Amino acid sequence: MKFYWGERKQIAWHALKTALTTPPVFLHFPLYDNTTKKKFPFVLSTDASQFGIAGALKQHTPDGLKPIVYISRTLNSSERNYSTFERECLGIIWSVTKLRDYLADESFIIETDQQPARNIHLNRSSTNRRVNNWKLQLQDYDIIEIKHKPGTRNCDADYMSRHPLINIEETNDELDGICVAIMTRSKTKQQTTTADDIPTTTSSNTSSTSFYSKQLSPLDPSRLKHEQHSDPDIQF
Repeated sequence: MKFYWGERKQIAWHALKTALTTPPVFLHFPLYDNTTKKKFPFVLSTDASQFGIAGALKQHTPDGLKPIVYISRTLNSSERNYSTFERECLGIIWSVTKLRDYLADESFIIETDQQPARNIHLNRSSTNRRVNNWKLQLQDYDIIEIKHKPGTRNCDADYMSRHPLINIEETNDELDGICVAIMTRSKTKQQTTTADDIPTTTSSNTSSTSFYSKQLSPLDPSRLKHEQHSDPDIQF
């Protein structure tokens, strides 16, 4: 039986991508708990394949678990020679360090479908020198636990690791610029924020994944700069 991808399927596919990267499913900005004056807990799902690594950062809110940012990248020629365990650990360390502006001062949980990777954050020596180096990097973060999540349920990170972004540097630069603006604002004035309070400019950019096209997720540096200068909480 042949499978045909027609116009209706393409429209439905774009509608699904839009739903996953816009409110009410997607958060433009980490939310704060009015009672504790702290951010709601974070969950980071990670995965690795033979082609790429990926992470999906989500936040527990009163309305359920909501995604904040999707990231992925291709593996280089050396990384493709890593063992499955090493690739999964690389997916964890890369996602955590890439999202450091979100996670540096927060307690969070990591999800992976690789059982042996559950202890990579613990201060235990490994016979693998590369993994030991990654362990040291993770000591700077307050990781509550690394939980095992079956691959059949780890769909967001799993999909992105198998369809990773090709242009690594461009995507990383976009994400870094957005993270700087976000964290400058949050550190200047911690306040309760809802999705409606945040300009839609950054939403599609922080949700950069392999299947989000440039047409769907354009980055407008001039508008971003204008919004930053007009925001009273951001002073450069």
